[in-house]
Amino acid sequence: MPLTGAAVAIGIAFFILDDQTVQFAIVGVAALYVLVTPQILKRAAREA
Repeated sequence: MPLTGAAVAIGIAFFILDDQTVQFAIVGVAALYVLVTPQILKRAAREA
């Protein structure tokens, strides 16, 4: 599930936005989303 959201964000960044700085910022946020979301979900499942 995180990969789908990240792929959509990266697609929007590269195909719609023109500013390279904003594109890289979105790619960075998408990478954090892919890396951090599974860890948060695992922790929530352990505590439930």
